[in-house]
Amino acid sequence: MYCCFRRRHRAFRLRCASRNPTNSPAATPEFTVVNGVKTKNVEGFGGVIAESYQDSEEWWAPYATPNQDAPNVIIFLLDDVGFAQVGSFGGLIETPNIDKLAANGLRFNNFHTTALCSPSRASLMAGRNPHSIGLGSHALTAMGFPGYNAIMPTSAKSVANYLAEAGYINYALGKWDHTPLYEISQVGPFDRWPSGEGFQHAYTFMAADVHQFVPVMWNDHTPEPYRKSVHLDEDLADRAIQWITGHKSIKPDLPFMMLWASGSMHSPHHAPDSHIDKYKGKFDMGWDKAREEIIARQKKLGIIPANTELTERIDEIPAWNSLTAEERQLYARQMEVFAAQMEWVDLQIGRVVAELERIGELDNTLIFVTADNGASGEGGLAGTFNETYVLNGLQTPLEANLRHLDDWGRENTYPHYHAGWAMAGNTPFRYFKQSEHRGGQQDHLVVHWPDGISMQYAFDDADAANKKQRQYYEMFGNRAIWVDGWKAVTLHANRMPWDINLTQPFDEDKWELYHVAEDFSESRNLAEENPEKLAEMVAIFDEEAWKYNVYPLYDDMIKRLGSQQDRLFGDQKEFVYFAPGAVRIAEKSSAPVKNRAHTIETQLELLSRRGALHPGVGAVARGVDEREVQLHQNSELWRQRRAVCERRESGRSRDAADAADACQHVFAGRNLRCRARYRHAGVEEVHGSIRV
Repeated sequence: MYCCFRRRHRAFRLRCASRNPTNSPAATPEFTVVNGVKTKNVEGFGGVIAESYQDSEEWWAPYATPNQDAPNVIIFLLDDVGFAQVGSFGGLIETPNIDKLAANGLRFNNFHTTALCSPSRASLMAGRNPHSIGLGSHALTAMGFPGYNAIMPTSAKSVANYLAEAGYINYALGKWDHTPLYEISQVGPFDRWPSGEGFQHAYTFMAADVHQFVPVMWNDHTPEPYRKSVHLDEDLADRAIQWITGHKSIKPDLPFMMLWASGSMHSPHHAPDSHIDKYKGKFDMGWDKAREEIIARQKKLGIIPANTELTERIDEIPAWNSLTAEERQLYARQMEVFAAQMEWVDLQIGRVVAELERIGELDNTLIFVTADNGASGEGGLAGTFNETYVLNGLQTPLEANLRHLDDWGRENTYPHYHAGWAMAGNTPFRYFKQSEHRGGQQDHLVVHWPDGISMQYAFDDADAANKKQRQYYEMFGNRAIWVDGWKAVTLHANRMPWDINLTQPFDEDKWELYHVAEDFSESRNLAEENPEKLAEMVAIFDEEAWKYNVYPLYDDMIKRLGSQQDRLFGDQKEFVYFAPGAVRIAEKSSAPVKNRAHTIETQLELLSRRGALHPGVGAVARGVDEREVQLHQNSELWRQRRAVCERRESGRSRDAADAADACQHVFAGRNLRCRARYRHAGVEEVHGSIRV
C-alpha cells in the first residue's frame, strides 16, 4: 500500500523503505532471561518488556530540556531601516522604546548585514554566508546556480532548529521572504517555511512587502482570511503578547525564541493618521540639513568616531535648496509618513517588552533589535505613491505623486519616499540598500540581556579586536571585500537602486579602496594612491567568491524577476483555478502572464437573497502575486477596479491613474481581456481560467 504511492508521495516511499528497507522478514528479536522471566531487548528503551505487565517496567523518553538558566530570546528585526534612523543612533525620529533597550544594554556600531532583505534573513537563521546557502540575492530572483537557487541545504540548520532540539518553543511573526516563491502555496513543500526551520508556530507574510492595513497573512500553512487592521505591526504585537503569556502560563519553565519581523520600514510606508499628523513640518529642513544634524548627534552620542567625515551627497540626489516649493512639500510629506511608521513600530516593540516586564520575564529575556539592510533608495528621485512603478523599472511622474499628497501613507496608497531621505537615513555613509558600501549593509544593533548571563567577548570589551580576518560582500553585481581594516568596493555600473534595467560588463567596474579602520564613513578613496593594495584586495575577493559560490555574477534584474515560471510550467497554456481554495498563490506558482498577451475568463454563479441582479457586482483578478478572484459588491469600487480589466491591444486602460490607484500589482503594460458571466448578486460559485 505504501510503495504504490512512491512516485507522487515521496514521504510514503521513504516510510515504506525505512520500515523494511530490504523487503525481508523483520529481524528476530533478542531476549534476556532473568530469574526465569523472559524480557525483550529494545535498543534505547530504559524499561523492561516482559510477557506480563506485572513483570514489566514503564519508561518514558525524557523531553529535551534547556539549561535551567537558559534565557528567552526575542529578535526584533526591522526592514530597510538605515544606520541613522533609530534615535539612539542619532536619528531624528522618536524611538523611545528601542532607545530604552539601548540605554540598558549595548549598541553596536560595527554590525553588518547583507545589502538585501532575503539573504540577510537567511543568514540570520543559518549563521552562514548567503551564497553558501543559495541566497546570494532575493528568493524572487533565484537562478539555477548553487549560490542563487534559494534552496537552503539541509546541512544549514537554522538557529531555531538547534534551539528546538534543546527544548525551546519557537515563534515566527511577520516577514518571511527567503522561501522559494514557487514553494509558497497551500501544498508547499514546507521544508523552507518557518515550520521547516524550527518554528512551531508562525503568523507571517511570505513576501518582500505587504499592505499594512490589509495584510496577506499565513497562519502556519493556512491562508488567513482578508481583514482590515489598524496596522499590521499592532496585530503582530497582539499575537506576540498572546503567545508569550500563553506559553508562560502553560510551561513557565520552558524558554522560547521569537522572531518578530516587522514589514516596517519597507514600502509601503503606512501609518495611522494620528502619528502622521505629529510629524507635520518636522522635515521641512530637507535631507541635506538632516544629514548635518544626524552626524552631530551621532558624535555627541559616541556612536561614531569624533573624526568621522560626512560623505558627500551623491550626484544623483539633488540639493534640497534646488527643489521647487511643490517638490519640497511633497518630499517632506513622504518623510513625515516614514517617521510616523517608524515611531509606530517602536510603540509596538514597547508593548511586547512591557508585557515581558509585567509577567516577570524581562530579566530572563535576551533581546536583539536590528534591521536587514540599509535604508532603501528604491523610491527613486521622486518617491512613489505606488511601489509597482519601481517593480516595473519605472519612475513615478511627479504629477502622479502630487495627486496623492494628502492621502500619502493611507490605505489607498502603496508609497515609498524619495531616495534623498534614504541617503540621510544612512548617515554618515554613502549609498543605499543593495550597495556594498556601508550605506547598504551597516546597521544598528541593540542588545538587551538578562541579569547574570555570561556574554561573548564583545559584550565585555567594547574595544576588543575583531576575530574575523576577512569578509566578502556581493549583491546584484555590487561587490566588496573587507580584510583586516581595509575595504575594496565597487558599485556595479554605478547603478542606483531605482535603475534596475541598467547592465554593464563586470570588468568595466571601477573599484574603490578605503582604510575603514581609520575612515569610518568610507569618505577617502585611496585607490589611486595605493594601487598595489587595491589589486591585492580584489584578488582576495576573487578567491572568496570562488570559495563561497558567489560566481557567476549577474545583473539583469528584469530577466531574473521573470525567470522561474517558464522553467516550472514549460508549454502549459491554460491554468484553471477553483473557488474557494485557489487563494494565496505566489506569482512564481501561478500563470506566467507578464509581458505576453493573455485572456482571463471567469464563470460566476451569483445568487442574491431576493434573487435580484445587483448591478455593482463584478469580478477581477486582483494582484500579480496572488491570482485571487475577488468579488466587489460596491458599485463605486467596481468602477475603479474595472479599469484594470479594460486593457485592449494598446496595453493601456481607460484611466491609467485609477488603475494604478486601485491595485498595487496591476497587469501594467500587458494586453488583457476579461469576460465575466454573472446572474445575480451574492456568490454561489466561481471558476476562473487564464490562457497565455
